[in-house]
Amino acid sequence: MDIPAAQATTASFLKRFPAIGQFQRFCIRSCRENGFLRTLTQRRRAYPDISSSNFAARSHAERSATNFVIQGSAADICKIALLECSRRLASKPHLRAKLILQIHDELILGK
Repeated sequence: MDIPAAQATTASFLKRFPAIGQFQRFCIRSCRENGFLRTLTQRRRAYPDISSSNFAARSHAERSATNFVIQGSAADICKIALLECSRRLASKPHLRAKLILQIHDELILGK
């Protein structure tokens, strides 16, 4: 896909789902005001380049900041699920199941 086609796809997507653009702008504005962002579980990450005069550094920080809130919160939720699953399995030894693996947002159980 060439750059104009990619830009058209992105514009079409953001037009269809305006809340995504609003969320991106909120993340960037909040990060500029505070210098950092937090995930749903309050993990914090600083973005010193969010107000950089260097376009490339600023753009990277903006993309990274929005991604951190989404992907970081997803990782937090997966970790909570992993711990809760482990706790519940430990409380029911008769199930003879154990956690074997986590792949992205999936927990793999086995005997």
